[in-house]
Amino acid sequence: MKTDYYIIANVDKRSADSGNSADWPKVLAYSFKAKKLYMSEGCGHGLVGGEISIANVKLADWSEFFDDIDGKRV
Repeated sequence: MKTDYYIIANVDKRSADSGNSADWPKVLAYSFKAKKLYMSEGCGHGLVGGEISIANVKLADWSEFFDDIDGKRV
């Protein structure tokens, strides 16, 4: 079954001549239907990411990620 995610933030602070990175870009997306967040960072061989149920998110654990994408708590 396909899960649709809506991109909330897609931030890439690499320089134009950078190649693969373990840190950039950073992507944050949300699925309203599945009530899950998708987070990833890096590209190429440095890509990592996954999805997590919104009920299991502990904001304190993700503060560095949200700071990097210039996220604001509301």
